[in-house]
Amino acid sequence: MTKTPWNKNKAVGQKKGFTVEEVELIRRCLIASNKTMELALLNVALDTHLKAKSITVLKVSNIMDYKGNIFDHILNRQITSETKEWLFKWINEAGKHQGDWLFNPRLKGGGYKTTTLTRSTYANIIKEWCVKYLEIDPKNYSTESLRNSKFK
Repeated sequence: MTKTPWNKNKAVGQKKGFTVEEVELIRRCLIASNKTMELALLNVALDTHLKAKSITVLKVSNIMDYKGNIFDHILNRQITSETKEWLFKWINEAGKHQGDWLFNPRLKGGGYKTTTLTRSTYANIIKEWCVKYLEIDPKNYSTESLRNSKFK
């Protein structure tokens, strides 16, 4: 009796990073699709190189003061003015307050849930970008792909 290896037909090891061109294409597609939350998520991930577990538990209070100013740093990682702009747009569009989760999963009928984004939902968003916008095989990409994209 032979046992099938656990990793048969699975991509294992370090995931590929996105190229500058791929990131720019994703950005253009997200802007055209009016996906403000996903654009803010993309920018935060690229600027901070934070792990998925750190990004998914961010609250508005981690990135914005009580006066409505976005911090220059998120968890001691500097962010760009573009990222600050998209975060501000997302927070205003969603009507978020200091204690709210920064990123929320989408509802099927439109809108967003009140729970935080899970790591698996975050990974599915990235896989969706691979399939829908880049037309590439998503099995070689994950949340780590944004951390491995070192062009900023």
